Amino acid sequence: MRIVIDMQGAQTGSRFRGIGRYTLALAKAIVRNRDRHDVILVLNGLFPDTIAAISREFDDLLPAGHIRVWSAPGPVREEQSANALRREMAEKIREAFLADLQPDVVLITSLFEGLGDDAVGSVGALNDTIPTAVVLYDLIPLISPDEHFRTSPLHQDWYHRKIASLRRSKKLLAISESARGEALEMLDVGERDVVNIFGACDDFFRKLDLSDTDRRKTWAKLGIDKPFVMYTGGADATKNLHRLVSAYAQLPRKVRENHQIVFAGKMPEGHVRDLQSTARKNGLSDRDMVFTGYLHDDDLLKLYNTCSLFVFPSLHEGFGLPPLEAMACGAAVIGANVTSLPEVIGLKEALFDPYSVTEISAKLKQALTDAKFRARLLEHGRTHFKTFSWDETARRALSALQDFERANKSPISPRVNVERTALFETRPQRILALKLDHMGDFILAIPALAKLKARYPHATLDIVTGSWNLPIAKQLGLFDQIYTYDYFKRKSSEPPSITSEKFDTLLQSLPKYDIAVDLRRQADTRFVLARIRANTKVGYETLDPEIDSRLDVVIRTYPDIPFRITPLNRTSISRQMLKVVDAIPESPNDYLRLPALCAKRDAVPGTVAVFPKAGSESREWAVPNYVALVKRLADNSDVKQIQLYFANSTEAAEFAFEKNEKLDIKIGLDFSALVQSLSGNTVCIANNSGGAHLASYLGLTVIGIYSGHELTSEWAPQFNDSYVIHREAQCAPCHGARREDCPHELFCLTSISVDDVYGQTVEALDGRRATTNDLTQRNKRSTLAVRRSTDSIVRELTDALAPLIAKASDVDLVALSVTIANNHPGYTPAPSATCISPGKLLNHRSMLIDWSGFSGVEPQFRWTDGNNASMSFECPETIAPAGTVIVIVDTLGPQRVIAHINGLPAFDEIKEGSHVELKLRADTLRVGTNTVTFSLPDAKAPGNGDRRELALAVRGFCLDIATADTAVA
Repeated sequence: MRIVIDMQGAQTGSRFRGIGRYTLALAKAIVRNRDRHDVILVLNGLFPDTIAAISREFDDLLPAGHIRVWSAPGPVREEQSANALRREMAEKIREAFLADLQPDVVLITSLFEGLGDDAVGSVGALNDTIPTAVVLYDLIPLISPDEHFRTSPLHQDWYHRKIASLRRSKKLLAISESARGEALEMLDVGERDVVNIFGACDDFFRKLDLSDTDRRKTWAKLGIDKPFVMYTGGADATKNLHRLVSAYAQLPRKVRENHQIVFAGKMPEGHVRDLQSTARKNGLSDRDMVFTGYLHDDDLLKLYNTCSLFVFPSLHEGFGLPPLEAMACGAAVIGANVTSLPEVIGLKEALFDPYSVTEISAKLKQALTDAKFRARLLEHGRTHFKTFSWDETARRALSALQDFERANKSPISPRVNVERTALFETRPQRILALKLDHMGDFILAIPALAKLKARYPHATLDIVTGSWNLPIAKQLGLFDQIYTYDYFKRKSSEPPSITSEKFDTLLQSLPKYDIAVDLRRQADTRFVLARIRANTKVGYETLDPEIDSRLDVVIRTYPDIPFRITPLNRTSISRQMLKVVDAIPESPNDYLRLPALCAKRDAVPGTVAVFPKAGSESREWAVPNYVALVKRLADNSDVKQIQLYFANSTEAAEFAFEKNEKLDIKIGLDFSALVQSLSGNTVCIANNSGGAHLASYLGLTVIGIYSGHELTSEWAPQFNDSYVIHREAQCAPCHGARREDCPHELFCLTSISVDDVYGQTVEALDGRRATTNDLTQRNKRSTLAVRRSTDSIVRELTDALAPLIAKASDVDLVALSVTIANNHPGYTPAPSATCISPGKLLNHRSMLIDWSGFSGVEPQFRWTDGNNASMSFECPETIAPAGTVIVIVDTLGPQRVIAHINGLPAFDEIKEGSHVELKLRADTLRVGTNTVTFSLPDAKAPGNGDRRELALAVRGFCLDIATADTAVA
């Protein structure tokens, strides 16, 4: 499995805090424990000063080529509005770079970056084909937002977009059970989708044998002159430092006179000033507190080793590394009794209520003055920190990421794509409707409920409603499960009420849903919808940001105001509820119940159907390829039968298949027999043909082999479990009927090897066998791994950037071009429709040449008409100086031929005869447009009534990349 780790958590300002240390330690542990897995680290080039240092950390762990750097036009930090366009571009650029590394999974070490720095993090900004896992530290701004997140639209928009990315990820790696619980409660993720991997402290943090001289020297350098209480970490409001300062000030005078409180590490100046102000208000002097500023790790280690007490009063932590680091260094540790800290500290009597200044102060006093209590803290810390291990954390992470491994993933040619093309799928979904109000409201909701059922004919539809609506809900026959919950009372005049116990019971009884809707327009029931676990939640807005932010689709509303008519008051309640159903994001599968073409059959495992013909040569993979593929499949013991389908015996006669009892050749079946036969197979291999589409409709896993005759976006198989193997071609769609019509030797098909198709077929058979014939299971994970070539990824990126480019500055456009070139060095565009392939002989009919001064197309050639003529064409590459431009001509008697290429002399000789080769020097050819001009002084009328002045009849043209002496057949 290839794991790509986004290391930006160790590049931003987070590198000076716990997230940075966690990122680096986790990545190193994953690399140490990678076993058979391939690990690539990815760095952001907008942080150039961090790249060398991070690379050195992995000198003895990873080859240098496994540390990759991507670039993007900058700056992109969110807090500067002028960066918005570059940031949007950068998100797509980064995801394209990651896709080009062909990962099985991408691990983002810190998603919530980029507000005040140039970090770029997103999930699904370009597409959703890359499985992504995210390390989850906490959801503090969602649970208890500070002033910035409560009042700043900038902060809110940034955070909500990050939450949207988090929800699009496939796996969350929580750093504590507390963080995992937050995700389960706030993000509506499934139990299996969030895993606690814990954390640990680095081996660097250890007990030192420091001399008094070393200790005094360190203290003096940092302004410490007494035994001290230590804190290190962030300085935002959740760290609770103002209460800590107030609690310290309440210590007995003698205790305070014998100690200082040291805030170790870099803190924003504004926060330092605020803490100093709090200290002065509580009677502390400036000498009672020390702010060290930025610390080298060696100095931090010495402070941990020499502090009298380490205190961690945080109100909210995802994990909390500093207490563990302090324990590892032999410090006595106390901390808050909330979120993850009880897990990390692991000793109940070492904890305090962080909201109580009195309790914090009492615990400080106990730890500083009670020798027995202090001894218990030290004894506990000596062993407890060892229960956390980075190697164990890495093993937990790798085990969670194992869900993305494909044991049977087959190799594929570098420029070939495997694309999932299914559009219409029978995907059983779970849908929940909330209708908690009274019977009259329920009756008015019936049209919306019926429409919901009709829109999702294969879904299970559940409802939560008041117990008084149970009889009518049963009578409708629309619901698979009816849950009753009496939030409102039978009398509408009585106010609704709720107990947390009953609400929790309801939530626990409900499974996770694909879609949940609240049909009530009034805001009073939306709190229920907000807590439902569902991928998509739809309802009217409440004007409460905390609730509305948890909905995916929010419909505008108008509050009911006494004595005032709103637009909704003029709209029937039934229409208002229909609007909720209509607001659900649309899908091509809406309202579809496709008719069956035959009685359902269970596919026989290991059976393969093959349609080698397509009715057009330019859409058909070569006959020898199919013969070789069928032989290899027949030799595979997992393949039980191969059924080959032909329209007639003439088609079948083209293929010399070796005799094998597994082969069953079907010729000229009528439609009914074809459907019955085909439906019993597991996998189908076909060109762009009716066979591919029929097999797709019948539910086989289809592997289409597609040329550039048509675009896969238009003509790929569209049903159930369908895939296409193809190569990008700028000349597509060509619509050519014959192979010889292609000036590029049908590279789009010849690039697809027998190994490619065989490997994908075996992978498909393995995937189908793993999930038997269960479409529900198969749709949870595609049978084949989607594979994207560099060319395809860059094309998708440029398409996605196109709407943004028009708004970009010239400087950004230049940077964008350089960025794409640097990030995708393997990108080589496929030949264009107008380029001439070197070594390919073109005839006089070729449309790749612009014929000026020539006659129209005649049966064998086209004549020059007059004393001058020219041929213009596109050259895709530089031709070696020793090469030649060969023009095959007939002459009208002896003719002097003078030729120039791009205005420079290339030929001057007298020629006579038929099929004469004019060999022109190619050293003036260039990539792009070239023009050969002919001066023909001997041109004359042929004397047979034809009034034209003729000289040369051109039969053929070739760019010969070999030497000038090479003849063209």
